[in-house]
Amino acid sequence: MYTIDEIVTTSRVDERGKLKFFAAMQMMQDCSELWQGSEPTWNKFFRENHRAQLLASRQVEIYRVPDYGEKLSISTWVYSCRATFGLRSTAIRDEKGEICYASDSMGAFISLDTAQLKKLPQEVLDSVTFEEKLPMVEKSRKILVPEGDVTLLDPYRVKRSDIDYNHHMNNSHYVRLAMEALPADFEPKGLRVEHKIPMRLDEELQIKLTTVPDAYYLTFLCERGISAVMEFT
Repeated sequence: MYTIDEIVTTSRVDERGKLKFFAAMQMMQDCSELWQGSEPTWNKFFRENHRAQLLASRQVEIYRVPDYGEKLSISTWVYSCRATFGLRSTAIRDEKGEICYASDSMGAFISLDTAQLKKLPQEVLDSVTFEEKLPMVEKSRKILVPEGDVTLLDPYRVKRSDIDYNHHMNNSHYVRLAMEALPADFEPKGLRVEHKIPMRLDEELQIKLTTVPDAYYLTFLCERGISAVMEFT
């Protein structure tokens, strides 16, 4: 398990002084990335062999949204790993140790040289300590968008500020765009996201919002196909 401590600061809250969902997603993603640096064998292999782990899917359950000034701890751990993908739990807890956000995610192992799936050797997999999965209601990693009221949003062109060191749009920025598209008074309790095609600098996203009773779906489309699908409940 790897843990970092955070404080809900001014730049991370909305007009009510509540932690933005975008900021919470950044905290969880940052913790997951820092975990890799804490695993010497894993980190060395990925660095020397130009490998990366790209987020393929994530499920989040929201129990309570923290307020400005609260101290939080973010923990992440791997509970299963195969040659081409890994599964991890991540939790954001308050000072009392109670969970505010729970996450289950799957990351695919790729070669940065080819952008294709690439298996990890057994000795790298054996170097990881596995822990128990965080209890969550299991939902499908595949998201099927139902029939509903469809709204086409203004196109979005990927900016330099969206790009991370893997040279694509950071996954948390999909949440930022989604929250701008959803009604201002909507308070999500759950999220599922399926990532398909990483977006590159200057590529354009067409965003389709589908509204059904009790849920919103966002489909992010680019010239190469579907980049991501999200479900907010």
